Amino acid sequence: MNRKQQRIETLVRRLASSKSFGYNDAMVELHRKGEEAVPALVEALKSENKGVRTRAAWTLSEISEPAVPALVELLEKESATASERFTAKWALAKIGMPVVEIMSARVRETRDERLREAMMEVIGRTVANSARRPNRETCGRLAFLQPFHTAARQQIKRLVV
Repeated sequence: MNRKQQRIETLVRRLASSKSFGYNDAMVELHRKGEEAVPALVEALKSENKGVRTRAAWTLSEISEPAVPALVELLEKESATASERFTAKWALAKIGMPVVEIMSARVRETRDERLREAMMEVIGRTVANSARRPNRETCGRLAFLQPFHTAARQQIKRLVV
């Protein structure tokens, strides 16, 4: 393990700190590390400690787009626990509109109904969050949702309203 990886592991361990300055500093530094911190943060989503899972999910959502593939992979994993899936869905929804485009393509491809439902939940939450703070970019990006089948649009509508 090289120095950078050791530093990232140390920072991830600090997410368990009971002192806010300890875990806040770790979250900020992990965010700055960006894509290289993603694998360790995804592993932290598997922690028994709810605080660690929450802080790791928050940090991944702040890293944004570079974290999306790892979070989607965790969501798709058969062996993932309910809490791992929940934190992955939460982080994906917080990342925002780039996730909707990726997830909409995956929803069309998957045959697994449980996974499809989880992905639709992420899409719905993301759209609902974007609808609360609409802007031109958001409205333009939502246009591609038109081809979704009726059931998906109804689910999204329910979540937005």
